[in-house]
Amino acid sequence: MFEANVSITNNTEYHLTIWGDGPHKFVLEPFSNVQWVSSETSNIKDIHFSQDPNVFFVSGEIIFGQNDGVYLNRGYMPEDNQFIEMITNVNGKEWTQNSNGGNLILQPKEFQNGGNISLIFNQR
Repeated sequence: MFEANVSITNNTEYHLTIWGDGPHKFVLEPFSNVQWVSSETSNIKDIHFSQDPNVFFVSGEIIFGQNDGVYLNRGYMPEDNQFIEMITNVNGKEWTQNSNGGNLILQPKEFQNGGNISLIFNQR
């Protein structure tokens, strides 16, 4: 049975909105966190940073599932102003994004049964 445990920490002064397919939609206040468990075999979540809710200035994505593996992208920022970094740990594999461009952290065969996804967003 597939099960993904997702934990997201927002250590920035910005709101972080998470939405997409499935039942989970969250608006994280600055300096807060959320956790949820997904048994959906395919998950696509958009992530958006904003100073005011629903006025987004950085948009990224989280994609995970049995046939997707785990793909993470904090979102595009100007090269000379990478002011939010994303620190990830997916089933023990760590990656930090502090420049543009997402990363396929785990291949589908490495996430067949799911696992743990931890994202921490820090303001730089």
